[in-house]
Amino acid sequence: MKKIIPELLFGGLALFGLSLIYRDIPGGAEIVTLVMVLLSTFYFPFGFIYLNEIPLGQIFLRNTYREISWPRRIGVPLSGMIFWSLTFGTLFKIRMLPGAGELLSVGIVFGSIILLVLIQRVIKSSNKSFYRRMLIRVSIFLLIGISAYFSN
Repeated sequence: MKKIIPELLFGGLALFGLSLIYRDIPGGAEIVTLVMVLLSTFYFPFGFIYLNEIPLGQIFLRNTYREISWPRRIGVPLSGMIFWSLTFGTLFKIRMLPGAGELLSVGIVFGSIILLVLIQRVIKSSNKSFYRRMLIRVSIFLLIGISAYFSN
């Protein structure tokens, strides 16, 4: 059985909610808000565990984190904060709330820095699979954030 990727599940639900908003069907805004808040909450506190693929039973064991390099210990939580910022900024932009531009700007600037670091890591690192997955994830979030920033 394949593992369900939470980003695809949340992304599909967000697109469903956006289609409801576009068609003026009640409940679309609530679905989008709920899904994007859940996604951003998922990434900010739990991003380190999820993105490093740490099993739930080993979260509190000291030996679990010895294999994780220090750039990953710093970069993954920062990436989680960037995903949080871009997700909330997009939500604020969809709901036309104040502060969307600031959240998206912070996410885009720091996301671009993380993207450059990830490109360098993909070229030079021996653990390319982790950095490729992160590169794809950051690129998708940046594209969504940039498109939300420049939309009306």
